[in-house]
Amino acid sequence: MESWRIIAWLITIGSVIAVLAFLTVPPIVWWVYRRYMAPLEDRYRTFWPRLWASWIDGVVLLPFAVVFGILLQPEVASALWGEARWMLIVVSLINHSFLWFYSIYMHGRWGQTVGKMTTRVKVVDAATEEPITFKKAFLRDGVPILILFPLKIYSLYSLFTESEYNIPQASSDYSALANIVDWTDFIAGVWWFAEIVTMLTNEKRRALHDFIAGTVVVRMNVEEDECQT
Repeated sequence: MESWRIIAWLITIGSVIAVLAFLTVPPIVWWVYRRYMAPLEDRYRTFWPRLWASWIDGVVLLPFAVVFGILLQPEVASALWGEARWMLIVVSLINHSFLWFYSIYMHGRWGQTVGKMTTRVKVVDAATEEPITFKKAFLRDGVPILILFPLKIYSLYSLFTESEYNIPQASSDYSALANIVDWTDFIAGVWWFAEIVTMLTNEKRRALHDFIAGTVVVRMNVEEDECQT
């Protein structure tokens, strides 16, 4: 019994350390990039700034993920909506898509997410290096949206319209949702891998979505002022 308590304490301590590490990265990254000036030849070398930007955006969106995670628990959903399955479908779809809305709006409005603002990189038009439009911002996320979003809609509709499904039932019913949509995560993983490969194999570090949208990511903190966008 004592050994299980020790294991539980170790897991708890490890979890706390992991959360603290996750949350302390953004201020450290901000402090580093606020002072760093890249040489001109590194203007398109944006792999690491983009990697840290994704981390920071994850922290920014974490509260939303937590809230939706709570709302979609069977007991909570039952208390809030009872048999209103359509409301559960709506909340589930928002949960699956808020990251895309965030990315499209921030890039279309400012060319940067909060993470990119922190690491001082910006998405611009590949041909003119002018600010991008909302159309280009959508195209950057268009492939996963057009492939994965309809699949998630179908999966959710199939699950929540089954006659035997009932919100107050045991969580095993809700776990069926994960089982149904898990295979779409494989598609997302393949897409992510293709993005990384393309980004690392061309001079301007353009990922697959940059080629589709006609965009490129540039550093804002290059040494020559006249080269800044």
